[in-house]
Amino acid sequence: RHLARTYFGNGINFGDRFVEVLAATQTPGETGKNWFQGTADAVRQFIWVFEDAKNRNIENVAILCGDHLYRMDYMDFIQSHIDRDADITISCAAVG
Repeated sequence: RHLARTYFGNGINFGDRFVEVLAATQTPGETGKNWFQGTADAVRQFIWVFEDAKNRNIENVAILCGDHLYRMDYMDFIQSHIDRDADITISCAAVG
């Protein structure tokens, strides 16, 4: 809800772009006994989203942890990725 308000409630027009929030969940049964075991595991478990994006000809996907959304302006980052015709672009920040 907070992300939707931040990105859609402030008048920003994404054109054909969008933000989709995928929250960590537990499912019934044996496979649902554990939460994601980190960001990479969350990406692995949501791999179907990337297949769906590929089928809809979505060219760029940003994978972000929730706390990163408010700490970085992604406009220049994504534009740089596009300008360089990169296959993958990784952002990191010093911790501490």
